[in-house]
Amino acid sequence: INAPEFADVVSTEDRLKAPAEATGGSVRRLAPSSMLGDLAGGVALPSIVPVRSSGAASGNDWIGLRTTDDSTLKAVSRVPLFGGFLGLGLLLLAIGSMWYREGR
Repeated sequence: INAPEFADVVSTEDRLKAPAEATGGSVRRLAPSSMLGDLAGGVALPSIVPVRSSGAASGNDWIGLRTTDDSTLKAVSRVPLFGGFLGLGLLLLAIGSMWYREGR
């Protein structure tokens, strides 16, 4: 078990800071919002917003994801979530009815 990911398991920003700054990005740590002065509690997350490829990719309270034309969305399909449950209910009703009829 000499995997490189187990050799140095200390959480640090140092390794990602140079490549992130070279590409115009930033490295952020998630911090409890109580450390940031927020009274609501929980974890303070930066907003994630789409930005153009030439714009800045980070700010004080936001992280930008650069939009490119590397991939194209062709279609979106939706599958109803409860349609399967309705079919399952009807199937169980049919099996229960047959079981009841068989027992009589």
